[in-house]
Amino acid sequence: MITQTIRTAILTKMPQLVLALAVVNLWLLLDAPRPAHASTPFTVNQITDVPDANLSDNLCDINSFVLGEQCTLRAAIQEPTTPPERTP
Repeated sequence: MITQTIRTAILTKMPQLVLALAVVNLWLLLDAPRPAHASTPFTVNQITDVPDANLSDNLCDINSFVLGEQCTLRAAIQEPTTPPERTP
């Protein structure tokens, strides 16, 4: 008798449970974090640990006096994470 009552209660609530689970799964799927993409790709071509020479020029270059861009991993990370300078 009790098991029949429980079975009936579960079967009558099953569509609501399935719908609730579907809504939660859809919400989690749509709210999933998306991968970050850099606006400017940088090619790391130096193995030293040197910071970027100029963080406001959007170029990964550790030495602006040498021809070409010398980009270290530190400079490549620093460049896109630097907030833009404010102008008064």
